[in-house]
Amino acid sequence: MSDKSGIQWTDRTPIVDRGGRRTRFYVRLTPGTPGRRERRLKRSEGFAWCKRCENWCAMAEFSKAHSGLCRTHANEAYREHYAGVGGSAIRARVYARKRGIDVLPPIAREYLLAQFDGACAYCVTEPATTFDHIIPVARGGQTVPGNIVPACGSCNSSKRQRDVFEWAASKGLTLSHDFFDVYSLLLMIGAAA
Repeated sequence: MSDKSGIQWTDRTPIVDRGGRRTRFYVRLTPGTPGRRERRLKRSEGFAWCKRCENWCAMAEFSKAHSGLCRTHANEAYREHYAGVGGSAIRARVYARKRGIDVLPPIAREYLLAQFDGACAYCVTEPATTFDHIIPVARGGQTVPGNIVPACGSCNSSKRQRDVFEWAASKGLTLSHDFFDVYSLLLMIGAAA
């Protein structure tokens, strides 16, 4: 139903159509916000409605990335997103870009943590808080299946750029069967390449 009918819209406006045979009730889901007609008129005047501050703002205050939010509230929404769950993914992409490697996909993170029961792949006693490249990035290692394992911060930082077997021998660690399952995948991928 268009706004040209002259009907004063309320929360629940009855509309009689088909010659009085049917009555429909049009319910505006958000009665405090402006309708299409009012938005079109204001847009022609150079204003748009901000969903968060519920106010008319100049069109220059809006960006396409955050439609429906003025610049102030779009920045606020981004800060909230970054502080929450989205921030860890953003930080991971930035860190990976600086090191020149690919980002480990979330599904791969979940799979690896499940495979090692959330424990470090090297010492098996500590919970995994990071992910480590078996063949270090400094030695040409890439973010591919078989080259990534979950690791505790201590093991990951002490291994550095060393070969995993030399490092494990110097620490007196015996690598688990789960580690060798992942490492065998790396060997198969390396042999195929």
